[in-house]
Amino acid sequence: MTRRRSGEATPTLAHERNADSTSWVSPMSVAVAHHAWCADVDAQLALDDVIARRRATTPEKTAKPRKSDVHAVLVNLVLRADPQTRIADLTYQQLMIATGLSRARVATAISIALEAGLIVNVTKAKAPTAEHQGRAPQRRLDYLDQYLTAPVPAYRDDTTNEPCRHGAESVPASRSGLITSLSNNAADEADNAGRTWSSELTQNVIWHLKVRLKTSPKQVRDQYGTRIALAAGRLSDDFDVIPPTDPLLIAYLADLIVENQSNKATRDRLVEHADAIRAKP
Repeated sequence: MTRRRSGEATPTLAHERNADSTSWVSPMSVAVAHHAWCADVDAQLALDDVIARRRATTPEKTAKPRKSDVHAVLVNLVLRADPQTRIADLTYQQLMIATGLSRARVATAISIALEAGLIVNVTKAKAPTAEHQGRAPQRRLDYLDQYLTAPVPAYRDDTTNEPCRHGAESVPASRSGLITSLSNNAADEADNAGRTWSSELTQNVIWHLKVRLKTSPKQVRDQYGTRIALAAGRLSDDFDVIPPTDPLLIAYLADLIVENQSNKATRDRLVEHADAIRAKP
């Protein structure tokens, strides 16, 4: 929060204007972006993967990391974030009070969010001195960015992420821009289908890159796992009729991740392949 100096004019909504000053960034948009991330199956799978790796290395008698802790910390950072910069500077103590979590659980949740690339520390913490109070690092909520410009996915009342439930009824859009009227069972089946296809494709790409880069699956997962999972989710709308074991599809996604650009000729072939599958009676 920016302090106003004596004699300075009362601030306007200029702090909510985006970087190029062409439009306004609403605090509500930031909250809606957080809800969209909560409802993104592939984004949640990517977070699950990070948590699973962390749990596997947690000592037996130490409290295991919990996904609910990460969500609790993130939603409170969102509530205090500047809507333009997506930066929040809550201290561990403030997060402990807001979430009801212990310091250790808050620290673990922050660490997992950093590892998953959800947040980035843009400044360093400052320890308290005799003259000044300490200061938390400024944390930028990078995971919100893609949802501020993308269509908002549909919501269901039975979402397992409690912080995502509040206000869900006010978000009517789906990926296609239409309201989804699936029953809970039908929506569960749709979610499970998407989860199986994108998850299997993600694992196949990891093993493909293991051979290609001559490294271990763990190293591939650590370096590229989150990006692969998110990219696989985005491809599902166009190519989920193609088996996730298809070598061309696997190679295409691997190239997209490693080279950070898509091969148009390969994508055109995949589009033709998908269209041919859909055209079959």
